[in-house]
Amino acid sequence: MVTARELATSPVITARPDESLFKAIKAMTLGWFRHLPVLDGSSIVGILTSRDVIGAIVRACARTEDMGEAASVLSRPISEFMSPPPPTVGPADTLEDVAARMRGAGVGAVLLVVGGDLGGIITERDLVKKAPWSEVDARVSDVMTTGVRTLRPEDTVLVAASGMASGGFRRYPVVGGNDRVLGVLTARDVIKLAASGEKPCRLRMRVKVSQVMSSPPVVIEPEAPVSRAAALMASHDVGCLPVVKRGRLTGIVTESDLLRVLGV
Repeated sequence: MVTARELATSPVITARPDESLFKAIKAMTLGWFRHLPVLDGSSIVGILTSRDVIGAIVRACARTEDMGEAASVLSRPISEFMSPPPPTVGPADTLEDVAARMRGAGVGAVLLVVGGDLGGIITERDLVKKAPWSEVDARVSDVMTTGVRTLRPEDTVLVAASGMASGGFRRYPVVGGNDRVLGVLTARDVIKLAASGEKPCRLRMRVKVSQVMSSPPVVIEPEAPVSRAAALMASHDVGCLPVVKRGRLTGIVTESDLLRVLGV
């Protein structure tokens, strides 16, 4: 039985609520993680997620006439953008307990608390890597999401980020002619772009998707078992796989989709 202590990443990189959003973005891109717990002293007061950051980036870059506004948004404290603290778990809680807590709260991470202190963080990716997939009899077609929103390679990153912010998702397949998958644009790609370079944020966000997307994409067929999808995600360190049949996009499978099939 896998416990929360075994699942958790520790030590945890954290931030203070008065630190700037731009400093947090830089920290998130160094080793890439989507969740940054925010502590005031030893108290957990919130968590900054990639979704929070994408929303802030869109807000900072949307006003084309005002470069100063973009700089102002990114220099504001994390406390203005962070989400409420996520659920917590104890070291003896099981993988199934952790997955149920995540799903019940509709979040992608929980915090491990040991003796009243922050002892680690557990994300959907941690669960996917450790879940007993050999015991699961399901195929990708059983859990994948269909009717997927897509991008074209000539679309701008700002268009993609705006869609992520309004739609509440983190990944876009990028397709060319005949719905052939050329790559995937993720929140990671958007945030890394926002944190890089000397140009103002609003100019960086207007580059074409084709310049920053992850390519070639790691794909999977709908008939493949979910254990194969989990193995591909773990080995390639990705959170989604475009689902392709006869060379054409038919759906997408994410970490959240896989965890639903565990029945928790």
